[in-house]
Amino acid sequence: MSSPTKNDNVKIFLGPRFAKDLPTFKEDMEFLALDDAPHSTSPAFRGGVDGFAVRVKDGNIYIYAPHPMGPANGVHAFLENNTDIIWAMADDDDGTVYTEHPNLKIVWGDAIEKPHFIIRGWMGGPKDWRVQNRVNFFFRDEDWGFMLSGGHYHSPIYYDHAEGMQRFSAVVNGKRVIPWSEGKALCCLNSPDFYKHALETVPNVKEIRYIGDFNCIFGVDDNFNVCECELCQKPIVAENGEILPPEKDWQEFYCAWFYKYVNRVDDEIRKVWPEPGFLTGTFAYFFATEMPKIKVNKTVIPFLCTYYRKAYNQPIYAPANQNWWKIYRDWAAHTP
Repeated sequence: MSSPTKNDNVKIFLGPRFAKDLPTFKEDMEFLALDDAPHSTSPAFRGGVDGFAVRVKDGNIYIYAPHPMGPANGVHAFLENNTDIIWAMADDDDGTVYTEHPNLKIVWGDAIEKPHFIIRGWMGGPKDWRVQNRVNFFFRDEDWGFMLSGGHYHSPIYYDHAEGMQRFSAVVNGKRVIPWSEGKALCCLNSPDFYKHALETVPNVKEIRYIGDFNCIFGVDDNFNVCECELCQKPIVAENGEILPPEKDWQEFYCAWFYKYVNRVDDEIRKVWPEPGFLTGTFAYFFATEMPKIKVNKTVIPFLCTYYRKAYNQPIYAPANQNWWKIYRDWAAHTP
């Protein structure tokens, strides 16, 4: 409704226009509108991302935010904190779980929340269900949330299957994997020819500042078949001076190998788009989940892909998931 009724009941007001007389309104709106990405040219960031305030005055509830996504998140947080509702499954008659009550007992109603993560969520499922779970990452959905460029995107072979491109495929067990595919092998990241070609095509450094996005993901492909050629197995010097050979700790070595390449891509992007301006994304995924022992550029921002983990039905900070909780905290310290 555009205006409240005169009925004597608790009213829930949505949006900032109803909350302007609240004593905390100005302070709340300024806090929620703090720009998490001051270098961004994306209009989606100028509304304060998608945090919200829930306030109480004279027995009425006010839910508001500077960004249109905020009140929706506030409504769903309000329901979650005052009921036992769970939006468990999409497109299922039994997918929303809750206990029926004749009245709503409000035990939570004076709070402000500004998410630490700019982008959160997953690609699958109907939009309404994702909104209910406060997901703001929607694949190519321009009217809500955020779009992302890239993905499994560090390999030009992904887009060009020409025979000559196969020379960039990884060497596994002494043989180059031909034909290359996303599920079979990664690329020979230390090949000078691959690096030169990749910069001209993926990410196309010369044009990247004109794509209109604040971030592009150059993520590891969906497999563990890293390149074992002589160039790619050359020992790596860690930030503390330790020598990392591949035979000592496979995951530790190839994690450093991968982020060393992402650093090089990011260095080239900085030359044409000096910071602040663009964040180089990747996936903390498969063998590249942990913070590597090399120094990672501050403008390299990983998206945490928290699988595989021991307990999917428990929070990431639960005792069963302490390995991922450490990974999360290490990357959070890298990206304050």
